[in-house]
Parts: sequence; structure tokens; C-alpha cells
Amino acid sequence: FGDNMERDYQPIPELDTYEEDLIDRDEYAALSPGARAAAESEMRERDRAMAERGDGRMRRGILFDAADEDARPGRRRRIVQQAGEDEPMDDMPEAIENLEDLKGHSISEWVSMIGPRLEIKEQIQAVSAYVCG
Repeated sequence: FGDNMERDYQPIPELDTYEEDLIDRDEYAALSPGARAAAESEMRERDRAMAERGDGRMRRGILFDAADEDARPGRRRRIVQQAGEDEPMDDMPEAIENLEDLKGHSISEWVSMIGPRLEIKEQIQAVSAYVCG
């Protein structure tokens, strides 16, 4: 990606510290897939409501577009089927666990594939929600 990429990871002691009162050291039980989906749905609705009201730093249209209004289970399958008319669709694209693993493709090929493209969108939305929330 760049000759100086490793500079981003050099230790900077004044920036590599955290305020002790902001660190959550509580232990949490693992969530079941259903509980996680319910929690994510609740947070998504909370974020939408905040955006509608104009509360906080979130504005309508930053995190959610018209396609996100219908965030029901199976939505990804419909998007994949609609977007991939020319791509064979036996089943859902495999989950992308490591987006950096290009699996032998060039970067431009990788990001144009439906699976990585959806994963990139989800990661960008997650970062935006974290930064804006």
C-alpha cells in the first residue's frame, strides 16, 4: 500500500495511553447470534431515531441510505441476487473474515466482487457509527 505504511504503527507514548476511568474492565457473557442481532437492531433503531431528531453528531443520510430502511434478515441475500445478475449465485457469498486476504485477486477485482463490497460497506458503517455515536 505504501513504503511508509509501517509508520502508522510506531509507538507514540503520549497518544498510546487511555484515561483509566474510560476503560471498561467488566466481563460480559458471550451473546447468542439471536441476542446479538436483537442488540444490533436496537442500536440501529436508536441511531436512526437520533439522526431523524438531529441529536448528537449524527445526521440523516450519513449512516443510512434508502436501501438501509429495509434492514430485515435476508436483505443481504436480496441485494446479492439483485446486484449479481451476471455472477453465478448458488448461495450467499462466503463471509469475509479477513478482508485483507485478496485470495489471489488484484485489489480492483477484489473490491468489485459482491462479498467484499458488502463487507467493506458494513465495516465503513460500523466505523461511522462508532465515530458519530
